[in-house]
Amino acid sequence: MKKLLLYNTPKPATNYITINVEYRMKNYECRIMNVMGQEVFHSTLDIQHSTLDISSLSPGIYFLTLQTEQGIVSKKFVKQ
Repeated sequence: MKKLLLYNTPKPATNYITINVEYRMKNYECRIMNVMGQEVFHSTLDIQHSTLDISSLSPGIYFLTLQTEQGIVSKKFVKQ
């Protein structure tokens, strides 16, 4: 089984984040949650590299979560 790795850039984020995963996956769930646990973004993606528009999010700390057949991985990011 391949290890699921997630990278998100830039740091800190401004109007977008770029998601890079180690290998191509199909139909993975992408969610962004705020620090209160509220879902502020949800999408199903099927590419290895994605750019998400986060310009509508308020500045703060968020958690990006990807759910795949291989498991779930989360990363924290800061929006300026």
